[in-house]
Amino acid sequence: MPELPAGSAGSQPAGDRSPGNAGFRPAGEGSPSGTGAGTSTGEEDSPRRTADGIRRSDPKSEIGWLVAYDLVRELDVADLAAPGLRIDFGTGATAAFTLGRWQTGWGRDVEDGGRTVTVVRRSSAKLFVPADIVRGTVMRVTAKAFGGRRLAVDIAGRGAGMAMLPVGSYGHADFAVPADLSGQVAIGLGFRGSERHAALGRAHALVDRVDFLTPQQASHGGDDDTIRGPLRADGGVAGDIPSFVQPPGTTVRFHVHVPTGAVLRSGLSACGSPACDAPPAGGSAAAAVVVRAIADGAAEPLVLLEATAGRDVADLEASLSGHAGGAARLEFAVASGGPAVRWIRPQVVAPNPGTAREVVRTARNLVVLVVDTLRADRLSVVEPGSRVRAGNLQRWAAEGTAFVDATAPENWTKPSVATLLNGLHPSSHAAQSERSMLPPDVRILPEILRERGFRTACFAANGYVSDAFGFGRGWDDYKNYIRAGLPNRARDVFADAAAWISRRGAGERFFLYIHTIDPHVPYAPPREYLRLYDAGGYEGPVRATETSRLLERIKLGQVALGERDRRRLEALYDAEITYHDDHVPRLYEALAAAGVLHETLVVVTSDHGEEFFERGSVGHGHTLYRELIHVPLFFRLPGLFPAGARIAGPVGLVDVLPTAMETLGLPPHPPAQGRSLLDAAWGEVMGTEAAFSEFLEQQRAVTGSRHKLIVRGGVPRLFDLQRDPGERRDVSGAEPIALRAMVALLSRHLERQELEGRAEEVLRPSRPAEIDSRLEEQLRALGYLGGPQ
Repeated sequence: MPELPAGSAGSQPAGDRSPGNAGFRPAGEGSPSGTGAGTSTGEEDSPRRTADGIRRSDPKSEIGWLVAYDLVRELDVADLAAPGLRIDFGTGATAAFTLGRWQTGWGRDVEDGGRTVTVVRRSSAKLFVPADIVRGTVMRVTAKAFGGRRLAVDIAGRGAGMAMLPVGSYGHADFAVPADLSGQVAIGLGFRGSERHAALGRAHALVDRVDFLTPQQASHGGDDDTIRGPLRADGGVAGDIPSFVQPPGTTVRFHVHVPTGAVLRSGLSACGSPACDAPPAGGSAAAAVVVRAIADGAAEPLVLLEATAGRDVADLEASLSGHAGGAARLEFAVASGGPAVRWIRPQVVAPNPGTAREVVRTARNLVVLVVDTLRADRLSVVEPGSRVRAGNLQRWAAEGTAFVDATAPENWTKPSVATLLNGLHPSSHAAQSERSMLPPDVRILPEILRERGFRTACFAANGYVSDAFGFGRGWDDYKNYIRAGLPNRARDVFADAAAWISRRGAGERFFLYIHTIDPHVPYAPPREYLRLYDAGGYEGPVRATETSRLLERIKLGQVALGERDRRRLEALYDAEITYHDDHVPRLYEALAAAGVLHETLVVVTSDHGEEFFERGSVGHGHTLYRELIHVPLFFRLPGLFPAGARIAGPVGLVDVLPTAMETLGLPPHPPAQGRSLLDAAWGEVMGTEAAFSEFLEQQRAVTGSRHKLIVRGGVPRLFDLQRDPGERRDVSGAEPIALRAMVALLSRHLERQELEGRAEEVLRPSRPAEIDSRLEEQLRALGYLGGPQ
């Protein structure tokens, strides 16, 4: 048998398989879809063969299984090793190495003289690569430089040397990679171009590829055949079936989070030509393949499958149950010396944990309640044992569905509310800094729904959700209490909203947006509410009406609070939540009195949380840790959102608009980047979803079902949410496989945002809002301005 690539983590003897991972099974035995790799014993009982070339049993057996990962779609974040690594630029398959081009210096993919290349937009660019397949190799950079020939490289912060490239043509330079690297390795490429080129906005360089070669490969020239590739996605045997072609002598690595009950399955056949446009000419042309899986902390990979790919399509299947609930690396290895192979519809599938919806119905109306600055962990439906009394607010959850792992897209009001109302991530809608406006071409829910005959009303007690910043569009009735200088407590806002509900026209569909601000600074609850959480005497520096200024001084290091002072500060915040809670019934009662409670979708959430010294600071608008972006998210509509359901799994405010549109029986809003949560409300949560958050251009984060990744200044921090829900311990060094899986998730998201953002730069110019002295004073009273720029 030809030699198989060993893979970066070693290999396992072919016959040494753990129970439950026997590889081939007779067709239909223990299989979620009835597929198998065995040979049928008779035509009468053999499974049918579909157009994709994979044998399948009754199509009804497909019901109840969900695709967690379509591995063809994962090719852009996969690693191609043989045994080194090739990063082939210009192909759209470099996201995981360039962090989705976010702040790493990489620009567009272009064609130059028949080469597919990527533009280096600045004088330097960064790569992020897994240490286990690059350490001890020779890094070869093939590029064309402009305005200068010098290429300087640093690897993991160490200078790796400088080399000369030809001017105006492609050449390559080699750099030794240290052998003692671990985890994710940052590599800097510095192209020393002239200031004239930079001033003209020209590219500093065009990069064709970066190869990591063994010293032997490098000494023999390391030509295009050294690492055979790249991988080629194609339409499979029927032209429309997802598949990819893998060259011989290579290993492809996918990093995934494995759901409970997951199964890996794929069709497999050998290729009769390098282009894989014909089957092998004879029966002797075959390729040996091995599929392995390895998790963080494992001594060696587990062999899932061994097969010989020939002329006919073989059906492969293996259980991933041994890795359920964690991250794993799947390695697809094809032997050298034989043909290439085609993997046909390779997927990781898992049982559908959901149930069918009880009633198919739609809502007539929509109410969205945003409680500013409300941490999710202050509500017992999210964090059992919370001391905060908030039963009225949580009635919406008791009679509806609570998504207990909901995430805000930003850590302060304007970008989060913009995302909620338009379904775009902050870097797409561009209303991110304190003086930025919501661009006029970004349509928000009141505009969308008013065009469809809804009456719209807004009662907002936050100065950023105002006409000054582009939020005044699409409302039939609009009131911003801060802008108007009106009393803005929950009592006032709910009273006005209730009165508006009572005045609406009979049979008129409506959208009502309510934004209360009581838990926001200044924390100034009535005294009887404060006594619920701090009944003792207090003479310290924490004064209710001065908490806005106090938090600012704490952040600047001008004031240090003792333990007693901190308890007082949190008591004021908790008391504000309970004061607010006592006025929530006004909304419920108004909807019931108008006879529309049963036909109105009510969404309850918050725009962000609040820190109380978890990272040594207070307030919000500075990090992407849990205390600032974990928010409540409840949906109530009897018959469509199950009463009392608590749904785990990452979701975000970006999902509110798509969910509302489907629940209202309206067509999707195409620009929206979130997803409807209706299926998730009935339990269809795979554990492979993710929620994304950002803070200006400084930080990016992705929250998964098990892990969370925060990137700041190119430095990743990884947290195991199951073992460390408070996000205290960075495990990026200890869990490189989980890190790579989360980097892949974030990188694909960032690349989409980066490319879409550049395409729309002409449509969405940056235009600051005009903040007059009165608005500035109003915002400063809430602790704003002088903040996110």
